[in-house]
Amino acid sequence: MTKLDTATFILFLIITCTSGCSEKEPTSSQCDRSVIVSDRNYNKANDNSDFSIEEVSITSNCMTITYNYGGGCGNINTSLVAGENTTQNTLNLPQRELKLSIDDNDNCEALIQTSEEFDISALQGEGNLTILKLHKWDTDINYTY
Repeated sequence: MTKLDTATFILFLIITCTSGCSEKEPTSSQCDRSVIVSDRNYNKANDNSDFSIEEVSITSNCMTITYNYGGGCGNINTSLVAGENTTQNTLNLPQRELKLSIDDNDNCEALIQTSEEFDISALQGEGNLTILKLHKWDTDINYTY
């Protein structure tokens, strides 16, 4: 590659990133997938797999869950499920219960850490705050919208 080609390529990258590489808050279309709101799926959710949740965060309407599980030889299927009903907590705030469902038929034992992103906008209620209780996560999660 000549110096002119290299300079042209660098200029192209600068122009492209100046117009399209700005950091934006994630929107629901930027989440990997959406929460499933269904009593049937919530009750059938496979939350007994051997996994531990390490971190949970919400940016805009995307919930990111980082977790560890034993595996590494095959594919796993994950979903975030919520029941259809909203309850009230002791402070009279709306509350939703969630489960990270992991279907892991992998016989390997390597400790794998991964993150999944879910659009949780379907969990919004009246007002601008819903308390989320995620199974296998000890801290309530304030979802502000």
